[in-house]
Amino acid sequence: MRTTAFMLCCLVALMGSACRGDASRSTNRSEANANADKPAQPVDAAKLDSEISGLEAQAAKNPDDRATRETLADALVKRGQLHYDARRLNEALADYQAALSHNPDHEEAQTRIAQINNEMQPEPVGEVRNAGRVKVTSALALHDEH
Repeated sequence: MRTTAFMLCCLVALMGSACRGDASRSTNRSEANANADKPAQPVDAAKLDSEISGLEAQAAKNPDDRATRETLADALVKRGQLHYDARRLNEALADYQAALSHNPDHEEAQTRIAQINNEMQPEPVGEVRNAGRVKVTSALALHDEH
């Protein structure tokens, strides 16, 4: 019962924020930029999971609601960052990719995906082996010259 009430409150709040239009979103973004120098507040993972579930339900009901999709993408990026900080790279990658499915222009999600892909790529074994041979061969050639 409490969960249902909470979900309804979240949906009402989201619908209200979506009705305010682009002007309020740009104001919120300006406020976010002004607060960028302040230390980040700790994120409650359970609350974030609940928020994401509610937003996913709202986005499923109304896939054309851009404000909900952008808010959902932001929440997924936050959760992705929690996974990344805990070194759960696969989970982080999944959240960042999900964020892009809701907002393909989300720059932070794009950046984080590239970062994780770079971190997850193994070093090419052949190139490392060859690099060692070049160093040894060069050293032997120098030794033979003297």
